Amino acid sequence: LAEVLRQLKELLTDNTPAAKKRPPHRQRRRRERRGDRRCWKCGGLGCISRECQASSRDARASEVSITNRTLPVVVIRSPEIETPIVEGSVGGVRCDMLVDTGSAVTLANERFIRQLKTMRDVPKPLIRLETASGIELEITNACVTEIVLGKSVTVQHTVLFVKELSHKILLGWDFMRYHGCTPDPTAGCLRMRQGNIPFLVTAESPQSELMAHHPAQEAMEKMLPSEQESSGKHRSALAAILREFADVLSTS
Repeated sequence: LAEVLRQLKELLTDNTPAAKKRPPHRQRRRRERRGDRRCWKCGGLGCISRECQASSRDARASEVSITNRTLPVVVIRSPEIETPIVEGSVGGVRCDMLVDTGSAVTLANERFIRQLKTMRDVPKPLIRLETASGIELEITNACVTEIVLGKSVTVQHTVLFVKELSHKILLGWDFMRYHGCTPDPTAGCLRMRQGNIPFLVTAESPQSELMAHHPAQEAMEKMLPSEQESSGKHRSALAAILREFADVLSTS
């Protein structure tokens, strides 16, 4: 009887070898083909980061966060305000570029993008673009392309395609931030780590089709001193500061 009780106790406490649990079966992980992997540095398929030739700084600079949010696009110009434009090329095509820190992202006219010689398509971000007047801009596609400022500074950056944009390309705040740019209207140049890029001198700048006669523009004109009261250089510097707060002026 004692032997029977001992064996029964062993069975109940799982002390016998037959009662030990087997480890769960590990499924063999399917080997991922190299062509299915996307490089985190350049975003291309079939490329891995340790072999990627793209610059890490350029890769970070070309990123646009894919989030469902609304970003502002503010383009305010008038004949009295000098428009900050720099010479250069985009995707191998020479063009003049508008420097607009009021825009959250860098944009290009859809028709102009078709002329580019070199570019790499990337997924279109899930964002909405609105002007200060509430007009929504349609994003049709996106790409990473080479942007040359002046004759010496070359960077890679993500550009969003937009229909009916008044300029060929608009360098937004994301471009300024990632590439360390600072517009200096007093010195008449775009300051960068690699050197200063001079603004083009224009006698008169056309009004934006999107922002003409907008309340923000009218408010700016009232706040600016007349040409008799201040020099053109100081007036341009003040206008640049007001452009930074154009979205506030449009709602106040």
